[in-house]
Amino acid sequence: MKTYLENKKGVTFVELIVAMVILGIISTITYQFLWQNQFVVYNKGTTKSQTQQMTRATIDAIVNEIRTAREVELINPAQVKSVEEIIAENEADNADYRYLFLNQDYQIEYRSAEGSRLLPGVPTEILFDVNFQVERKERNDFYRFFLSVDLMGIMRDYQYEVDTEVQLLNIFSGSAIHNAFSEDNKTETKKALRINMQGNLLPGLGPDPNLPDAEWLDFIDSVFVFGSQLHFAGSNIIGLESTMFITGGVNSSNFNGGSNINVSNILIDGNANMINVNSSIGSSSSPGNIVINGNYINGTGQRNIYGTVYINGDFDLGQAWVHGDVYVNGDFIISTDRSFNNFLNGTNGHIYYTGNISVPSYFNTSHSNFPATKVDTVPIMAIPAHGIPQLRDASWYEQNNYVSSGLLESNMKIYASSYTSTAWRPSASNVVIVAEGDITITGIGSSSLSGVLFSRNGRVTFGGSSFTGTVIAKNGFYVTSGGTDVTFKSVGDFFSNVEDYPFE
Repeated sequence: MKTYLENKKGVTFVELIVAMVILGIISTITYQFLWQNQFVVYNKGTTKSQTQQMTRATIDAIVNEIRTAREVELINPAQVKSVEEIIAENEADNADYRYLFLNQDYQIEYRSAEGSRLLPGVPTEILFDVNFQVERKERNDFYRFFLSVDLMGIMRDYQYEVDTEVQLLNIFSGSAIHNAFSEDNKTETKKALRINMQGNLLPGLGPDPNLPDAEWLDFIDSVFVFGSQLHFAGSNIIGLESTMFITGGVNSSNFNGGSNINVSNILIDGNANMINVNSSIGSSSSPGNIVINGNYINGTGQRNIYGTVYINGDFDLGQAWVHGDVYVNGDFIISTDRSFNNFLNGTNGHIYYTGNISVPSYFNTSHSNFPATKVDTVPIMAIPAHGIPQLRDASWYEQNNYVSSGLLESNMKIYASSYTSTAWRPSASNVVIVAEGDITITGIGSSSLSGVLFSRNGRVTFGGSSFTGTVIAKNGFYVTSGGTDVTFKSVGDFFSNVEDYPFE
């Protein structure tokens, strides 16, 4: 039996063309819809990432500019002076005024006697809003001062907010904050700052008739290592937000070749000869000022220098990398072989020098990005001229339960002509040892020690796993054991009242 289709007509060529056209239109619309949505998602992700990155970079740049200010005034952007006016007020006040402010284009602008620039040179399509506020915090009957920065970055339809608080390391009195504090110890918020970077880095050590005792004690509370010598065979010296003051020079022969001096503020009253070591100096996370009253010489081997550096002498950069501006009241030298690109990439700041320049002959000193400039003058930070603190009367130590001898153990308080412990002892904490002469603590192996070691006319020698605390010694601090870590802990962390400090 045969079956026949009643309609034997197939699909015509015209119908096939129409169907193909319709399918093409649908495919095009579908592709464009999917591609556009994919682009929107990608664009939003890029906007978010870029806004976060640039906002964090900007707030880091702000912190680096203000951390070591000597004076701070919160103002309105309309009060910001022109470059010409800044030059005039610097001369009139013997100051170094700089302004950070939110400009009319909603960018964070930095202005000084040298001109204006954006921080940190972010794309102008990212807009900002900023608020500054200073807070004073009481501790042991005196104040410390902190600047709060609240920054919002805005790009297209995305905004990102970040805030931080930075201690003003070189401000010890409310008179250096030119704003009124409310009952909660905070100033009114503003969108601009005037800061003064001129003047001594820190007040003098010891009682000064022009400084209240509270201000001197505030400085003492930030001192980490203080003495005429530093001999360090250990691994790391860690002193964030603290000061290391060496009243004599430093020499690479006194250091472990790979040790790091991770201290925010470093003062060296003498030459710094770091030729034969790869020791990095300064704090990468909390950079401050490095002041060298003499020549500063580096050699081969990459090492890092963090913070703003002031050198009252010649500067041989060697193969070091710098992360901050360097002011050289003398010659700028590179006496070791290094490539020109390595020099450019390793100089994250600018070097200003008053003397001559001596660099490898293949360096292109006319390069547009050459990071060194000869100037007539540079700012010079003064080294404090006072001596170390004084011992209290012997009767005071007796009244405060100090003993003249004893085995090294936790919570001990020693006052003696000298102190020596060379046998193994278990770890000890909250130790206070005060001596007219030397303090020697060695042979404790893997044990650690924390406390305050004060040698008025001798030196402190330590050999152990780690030391945490403060060392003040006229003739220096000697760490004899390899692998030792030394970490800053304020004198104020060991005493509840300043009246209990074992010196005056």
